[in-house]
Amino acid sequence: MRVLRRCPGLAEPLRDGRLSLSTAAALGPVLTEGNWEELVGRAAYKTKVETEQLVGSLQPRPAPREGPTT
Repeated sequence: MRVLRRCPGLAEPLRDGRLSLSTAAALGPVLTEGNWEELVGRAAYKTKVETEQLVGSLQPRPAPREGPTT
């Protein structure tokens, strides 16, 4: 699992059940060596959907382009 290779500290939360494989994978795009502990705490025991919502709230979205107004 790529996420586990990047953040080996995830092994324990996976082992003790705080995270499932699907929630760990969902966290992958926003996990760094600097924030993984905080994110594991925020995502612990959450469903995949709840974790995806957390990830969505952390990822910046580009501002919509202004189009012509009629």
